[in-house]
Amino acid sequence: MIASTLGNAFCAAGGPPSSSRCDGVGRSKEIIEWLEAELAWQADLTADRTERRITIHQCPFQDVAREHPSVCGVFFTTLLRALEGGAEVEQAPTPPAPACCAFVLGR
Repeated sequence: MIASTLGNAFCAAGGPPSSSRCDGVGRSKEIIEWLEAELAWQADLTADRTERRITIHQCPFQDVAREHPSVCGVFFTTLLRALEGGAEVEQAPTPPAPACCAFVLGR
């Protein structure tokens, strides 16, 4: 429910502008910047030819996720799928601390 609400807010705010950032990596960067402002999270994006990886270093669920990692998976997988236009999103293995969680998005 919260993930859907945030997805709707992102779309209502215009989503990523139609600019030079219209490719998958550019769109992901726009989404990360927006979510950093909305959720006070910190994340990094890395990309290669086959996938994009978002590593979240500070998230609103970090304390809960230490004991229940599925919390991040359910929330962020749903949110990123909605914001990325239905892209394939999978939770990656938990990265080393201080990162909280990571997700792989197919191109």
